[in-house]
Amino acid sequence: MKEKKTKPKQISFLKDGSTIYELVGDKKQLGFIKFDPISESAEFIQQFNLGNDIYIPPQNDLVSSRTIVLAEYPQEYGEIINLFESIKHYIYKYVDIPETYLIVATLYVMLTWIFDCFDVVPYLRATGDFGTGKSRFLMTAGSICYRACFAGGATTTSPIFRIIEIYQGVTLVFDEADFKYSGADSDMIKILNCGYMRGMPVLRTEGDGDRRQPKGFNVYGPKIIATRKPFTDIALESRCLTQVMAGKPRADIPKHLPKEFYRESAELRNKLLMFRLKNYSSIEIDPSQEMKNLDPRVNQVALPILSIIQDDAVRDQVRAALSSLQDSLNSLKQDEDPALILRALVEMAKDKEMNLGFKEVAKKVNEIAGIDSDYHYALSPSKIGRVNQSVLNLDTHKVNGRARIKVSPSNLKKISSLCQRYAVADVDLVALYYPEENGSSRDKLLENTQEALL
Repeated sequence: MKEKKTKPKQISFLKDGSTIYELVGDKKQLGFIKFDPISESAEFIQQFNLGNDIYIPPQNDLVSSRTIVLAEYPQEYGEIINLFESIKHYIYKYVDIPETYLIVATLYVMLTWIFDCFDVVPYLRATGDFGTGKSRFLMTAGSICYRACFAGGATTTSPIFRIIEIYQGVTLVFDEADFKYSGADSDMIKILNCGYMRGMPVLRTEGDGDRRQPKGFNVYGPKIIATRKPFTDIALESRCLTQVMAGKPRADIPKHLPKEFYRESAELRNKLLMFRLKNYSSIEIDPSQEMKNLDPRVNQVALPILSIIQDDAVRDQVRAALSSLQDSLNSLKQDEDPALILRALVEMAKDKEMNLGFKEVAKKVNEIAGIDSDYHYALSPSKIGRVNQSVLNLDTHKVNGRARIKVSPSNLKKISSLCQRYAVADVDLVALYYPEENGSSRDKLLENTQEALL
């Protein structure tokens, strides 16, 4: 009886005990670096066996066509701070961005090489009109990221799902990523919304006819994207470390990338590969680096970056850049409908207003927005009701058939918490209603007043 041959498995990364097998190569050949972190010895092999299994590189032309760019062989880099400075100098040489964002971009490049050591990874994003340098930024930073996969706005989503899965994570470098929430673009939005956190696959149906089956695609991984406008989804916006490109580069920046650019980027990829191999088993989140002035979501994506550098001066500059990001997000939040409603509620609290009917809140929103009309609203009473039901979730009741937001201790605590989330003035709303009372007696007074209004 013939012995059944084992079909080789296509992979790009495997860790067996302490030994690491990492995909490397160029358009001529693909293989693996077998790395022993104890002796720090590296060996190039075209395939390898573990038990009865044979492992080979992915069998496609994505590397030979330079759709995916890999390191070729690990190269020594000295101390981590030396590697950091080399990357920073390289980006500065070819792109004009502010110093704080240059530091963020440098650290992000390093983060891509160990992203799978963390559960959450942010996105690096450049915005601006045509000709402002977004594409140059993507090419420069993307060329030294871990398994960079270059794609344009016309790319369909079907291959993106499979590329990320086959290569066990790539750095997706995506130009013209101004997607809409419709049609094929919605799939790319799903990749961006789910791809920042480990364990959030995108579910799709694969196959034809009766063979159609649900399949989960792992889309977790770093992404560098360029858009002309901010994303309309604030949650997605908060996952991005963003720079608005000025469009007036320094005079010393070459208009066309010279041949040395490709040599420099190849050398840095090799050094970054050694950085990955040496540090893969030891790098982890440092909770002490959490920044109290950041939203939980921004802290979630900031901690991996703050955890990979030990230099205090560099960390201070990164913190300044992250605080600036938070300020930008706060500005966006303050223009959202929930923020307008909360601002109106705060103003009504200051006026000791007990009637929080949707119509009265709408009038207060108009007052804040400078609209002097009893018929036209910045937000209609019905819209305020819908926003409350879907977002704010404040308790309501009806008085004479009209909906009102309850004036109650629990609602006031919710409003105070929501004010923090939407960057509205953080106030003790209960104290605004009854400053002369405190504690349980104040809560009782609120309850009695609410009953009186009924």
